[in-house]
Amino acid sequence: AMPTPPAAPHAEDATVPTARESGRYSLDTPIPMRGASHTLYKSQLRVPEDYTGTTIELQDAYAKSSNAPLGIIGMNVGASKLRSSAKNLGYNMNFPGGIPGRATYNPPDTGYGLAETSCGFTEDITLPPLLAAAQVRAILMKQPLEIPWADNLAPYAPTNRIALDVGKFSDNTYYGLRQAMIRAVEKGTARKHMSRKNIARKNFEALYLGGKTGSLDGKDPAGRYDWFMGFAQAKDDPSKAIVVVVMQVHKEIRSQPATQVAAVVINHWAHTNLRRG
Repeated sequence: AMPTPPAAPHAEDATVPTARESGRYSLDTPIPMRGASHTLYKSQLRVPEDYTGTTIELQDAYAKSSNAPLGIIGMNVGASKLRSSAKNLGYNMNFPGGIPGRATYNPPDTGYGLAETSCGFTEDITLPPLLAAAQVRAILMKQPLEIPWADNLAPYAPTNRIALDVGKFSDNTYYGLRQAMIRAVEKGTARKHMSRKNIARKNFEALYLGGKTGSLDGKDPAGRYDWFMGFAQAKDDPSKAIVVVVMQVHKEIRSQPATQVAAVVINHWAHTNLRRG
């Protein structure tokens, strides 16, 4: 069986809907932001009652993968709510025929480990790329998770639709996740490569582009795991859309970043599938 790759940065895809479903957070809710985005120290998580320091909006914490603010949200909403969001996203389930493989998401109930899981500052979260594609598809369609199927992709995808015992988020939550992914392209971690460097101007202007990037070190196989999961959707016809997930392991040789590969795929898809006025 294929090892299921570590996918820590995508833990935020459970944190954001949990925050939204809790009724306590909107996309522009300010979250305390102490220290750097890429670190997670206990001191960054200890926020005094009368905090008046720097803040970051929820959508920007997601777009820029800011660890501590996402950790604070996770500690506020709690592990059991995070687990139920993760179940809606297909984590901790065994799928028929083992396609996709099992994705793991197990936040501890309290403390630093809970914050680590909420922002993905851990190798313990795993996500098969096919399930990542299913998650993005669910966000776009505002529908419960379905594993993408095709009659010619065995054994990498099931050949027909599988009924899954998963709940759904509110429409508002799916909308919020989609907006946060768009924000990551406009202002966040996907901005550099999901851009007019790699996508022709006419395609770039005709599409809503959203995504989530991530990188972390993994052991099986060893190397730097470099992820992009996201979408392109035609502005004039939302039913025309593509979901793209790229997961690479870089070793001594650095190949193109995953986000750049995804942009090239999206550009090719747009050339082939978008109506030209």
